[in-house]
Amino acid sequence: MAREAWVEARKRSEFPLFDSALAKILDLNRRMADHWGFEECRYDALLEGYERGARASDIRKLFAELRPAIVSVLGPAVDRSKSVPADTLDGDYPLAAQQAFNREVAEAIGFDFGAGRIDTTAHPFCTGLGPGDCRSHHARTTSATSPNPFTAFCMKPGTACMTRASRRTITARPPATAVSLGIHESQSRLWENHVGRGPEFWEHWLPQACRHFPILTKFTPEQVTRAVNRVAPSFDPRGRRTRSPTTCTSFCVFEIELKLIEGELNVAGRARVVERGIRKDVRSQSAG
Repeated sequence: MAREAWVEARKRSEFPLFDSALAKILDLNRRMADHWGFEECRYDALLEGYERGARASDIRKLFAELRPAIVSVLGPAVDRSKSVPADTLDGDYPLAAQQAFNREVAEAIGFDFGAGRIDTTAHPFCTGLGPGDCRSHHARTTSATSPNPFTAFCMKPGTACMTRASRRTITARPPATAVSLGIHESQSRLWENHVGRGPEFWEHWLPQACRHFPILTKFTPEQVTRAVNRVAPSFDPRGRRTRSPTTCTSFCVFEIELKLIEGELNVAGRARVVERGIRKDVRSQSAG
């Protein structure tokens, strides 16, 4: 019920359509946390299932140390990006071509289509139905608010490769599960940011990309690399994590989740207010 409400709310950009479903999910999670028990706060009980042994207080301390350093990078990055127009890569990227190019890249980095598949969904995720099976789902990455597909297109195949490899020799044993969500997500970010945005990647893949997207033939690998690494602080009015500034995402998600679970924040559309405030804070720090 929540998923269908979310899909419709996302499509229409109307958060209230998701309010009641999200409120029910929060109530269930708060009740689960109360049954499991915790020492400091409810969030810790839920966090245990994702980052074993971690506590909200630890994460707050970590972000307090990281935030100034990460935000300090934003200003210089924005300055270096000013010469790159925001619409540099905008154009016509048919969904079928996106899927075909995504498949080529996924195969090249080790995704086994004999043991899994890649489908297009509203939001990217990776899952599996059993040992040796892996389903990767990538979002349709072009729309009126995101008119080019090169923000995160090789993100989930990286996770999928790790998921399948980790289960191959230790099926049905506890180590076959992900050690933590942080390690799991690191594989997405490794391929998306360190590989997919690198100059070597586009030196190799631009000719293949041009076969699928003729609009790219006018660009050099260096121009594409600069465009996919363009940095500009913004608040996406449709609230999509997949297009949020990388420097802001973790701060926003943690702060919003923590306040919701602890009851410091009501659902009724107020998560947007918190996120907007955090982004404003990040922008002001970078400007300073």
